[in-house]
This record gives sequence, structure tokens and C-alpha cells, in this order.
Amino acid sequence: MEQQTLHPDAFKNEHAPSDRGVFAQLADPKRLAWHLPVYRKLRCLGRGAFGKAYLVEVVRGKREIVQRVLKKLPLAEVNEAQREAAFREAQLMRKISRDCPWITQFHEVLTCKSGAVLCLIMEYCSGGDLRSIILHQREKDERFPEAQVVKWAAQIGLALQHCHLHGVLHRDVKPENCFFRSTGGDLLLGDFGISCALDEQKFAKTCCGSPLNLSPEIVNQEPYSYASDVWSFGVTIYEAAMLAPPFRGSNICQVAFRIVSCTPEPLPSASLQGLVEGLLVKDPTQRSTLRSALTSPPLVGAVQLLTGPLPAQMEHASGFVHRLRHTTRSEDHCHNRPWDCNPLPQVS
Repeated sequence: MEQQTLHPDAFKNEHAPSDRGVFAQLADPKRLAWHLPVYRKLRCLGRGAFGKAYLVEVVRGKREIVQRVLKKLPLAEVNEAQREAAFREAQLMRKISRDCPWITQFHEVLTCKSGAVLCLIMEYCSGGDLRSIILHQREKDERFPEAQVVKWAAQIGLALQHCHLHGVLHRDVKPENCFFRSTGGDLLLGDFGISCALDEQKFAKTCCGSPLNLSPEIVNQEPYSYASDVWSFGVTIYEAAMLAPPFRGSNICQVAFRIVSCTPEPLPSASLQGLVEGLLVKDPTQRSTLRSALTSPPLVGAVQLLTGPLPAQMEHASGFVHRLRHTTRSEDHCHNRPWDCNPLPQVS
């Protein structure tokens, strides 16, 4: 979808970026006269490190109405580092979501000329997140069929590989950040709020992510790279299969100790056990790569089904499938590539 930028008159009260003021302007019917969409707030979905996420109704013209997620980030009172982090999220989402069907799609960037407010318009996944589905299944004391876990693993693995091939480290792969496009639909990787583009340096040194999914190198406060995402990917597969994370404890110290020192309970499926064992190797230099995981016996069939002929609504992903089939380098040899996208749009 072509990116849109707010009309110069859209954010008149730019120094008071309240929810009420922003949505009053985004919902102004005059926007349709400027050929810009009108956004109607339906409900708040949650609060993050920088701002809130809302479910909105988007009106284009007289009849076209779709639902989106609007992340509103008030930046007037934050420091420069936080503002840069917010703009980084927008830029990363624009770069990597364009042609991969297993990443939540990023549609628009809306900003005022002072930079006091940033609104990100993203795909709404009505099926909820993987964590909620796991908890529901745990209440029933019934594990998912192995074929279902394999399909989810293939989808998230393909999404993560796409990130890595673009020099992007997600840093927070977990069930809460895997979303179903619809009930029973495809599983997508999302929430790149603390992602990091690896520009000149191959290794990131900040400690981010969720405690249960942290890799041993992060727990040990060592530099980490793509292999850390691979570990979190393995933890996510394990939790989907067992309905519980592999490393648990009554406090963060216990969890950290078990991540570094313990071996989790084996999976009932021998094929999945072999896959997860490779992903959860403590030494990142010996850990399986995404390429080896996606071409392993448990996943290769599901990957081939997913990257075969695509339905009409996913024709935009054909470029991704072409690159996936023809690339010869793994994420271990991912070099930085120049981006062909424009800078974040600003209103003059």
C-alpha cells in the first residue's frame, strides 16, 4: 500500500499530542477531501514502552472500510534517544514488512511537522496472539497437534529469516509477539518495537527482550547477534509444543540459571526434539542456523507448502519467495545492504 502523510493542517495542535486531540484530527471528515483516510477509534488494545495501540476503523472514500492498528507515540517530552528509537521502529517496519506475508504489515506513517506525535498504521490481526492460544490450550490440558506446531514454526522461521536477510535483529521473539491474521489463520511475527538494524556493527550490546526467552549470551551479558533470535525461536517452538516455556523458575535468577546451565524436558516428538535441541544449544557459534532449521526434516515440507503458489491476496509476497528460493547465503553471512526506501515522511 502506498504510504500516506498527513496534510499540513492535520495536526494544528502539535504541541499538545493528547489522545483526544490526535483522534479528533484523524477522524476529521475533511481529510477525505484531501484524499486522505479518516481514522475512527474503536478501542484501546494496549500500552507499550512509548505509547498506546488502538484498534481503528479506516474510511477511504465512501465505502471502503478496513480495520487497522494505530500505534500513537507522543514524542514531545521524551529524550532524543527515545525519539530516535521510535523513528527507528517506523523505518524498520517499512523496510521489512513490504513483501513478506508472515510479518505484520506496516501501512502508513503519520507525523506532525514538529515530530511531537508519530502514528504508525499497521495490520490488525483479529485472531489474537500465540500466547493466548497456548494458555487456552493449557487450560484444556490438551497439546496442539504436531502438524500445527510445525506449520507455526515454519511461518515464524520464514519471517525471522526475512528479517535477518535484511540485517534486522528482532530481539524479542516470543509467543506474545506472534499474531494470527484471523482465527485459525496464518501466524505472523510482529512487534518490532525494540528491534535493531545492524548497520556498521554486527553485534548489539543492549540487553532487551523477555526473561523467559533470553539467550544464554544475553544472560551472560555477552555480545549477541542473529543466533540470539534463533534461540528465542527455539523457545517459542518448545512452548507451542509443550504449552510451557523450557526454562521456568520462581524468580528471574532461577530462570537465568536454568537458561545457562540446564537442559529442558524433552519433547514427546522425536523430530521436533531434534529440531529444538539444535536451536537451544548454549554456545551460539554451535547453534543451528535458521536455514538449517527451515530445511530440516520436521520443517522442510511445511516450508515448501508455504512458499509454493500463493493465494491472490498474497501476491505481494512473490518477491520474498523468489529471494528465499534463490538466495545462497545464510543469516550467518548477512552483510549490510543499502536501503531503497525514502526517509520517514515529514510534513513541511
